[in-house]
Amino acid sequence: MTCLRISAIHYITNTTDEMAEKTESQRIKRIHEQVKRIKLSEKMGVKYMQLWEEKAYIQEEGYEEGHTQGLGQGLEQGLEQGHIQGLAEGGEKQLINQICKKLGKGKRLEQIADEVEESLELVEKICLAAQKEAPDYDCNRIYARLHEGE
Repeated sequence: MTCLRISAIHYITNTTDEMAEKTESQRIKRIHEQVKRIKLSEKMGVKYMQLWEEKAYIQEEGYEEGHTQGLGQGLEQGLEQGHIQGLAEGGEKQLINQICKKLGKGKRLEQIADEVEESLELVEKICLAAQKEAPDYDCNRIYARLHEGE
């Protein structure tokens, strides 16, 4: 049995007429004759090509499906990130707007920080950026100035 396995392994890795002739196994010789007939058969060649084409189409469909699915997930994540970022930006612009209104009324930094319930450092940072926009206080420009270099 071991001799047959070694011969079968050699035959499988090197399927040639020479290899089949060298073996003493009648089973391998019969297998080789069938393999030769199949290789010469036009009908089998057509079936092989059809299977090859089907495999190629399946791979292409799988790629396209994966690509589409990946885009969908990427789009979903992008929308979620954009939503979160938009909320954060909107909240910050609202804070800038509140601070600018209080600046317009002549309120002091400490009083503004207390009323908007934010740190004195943050309010001071916004007020410094807002000074260049006084007295109109364009919140979008102030926001942009605060985030320069990010």
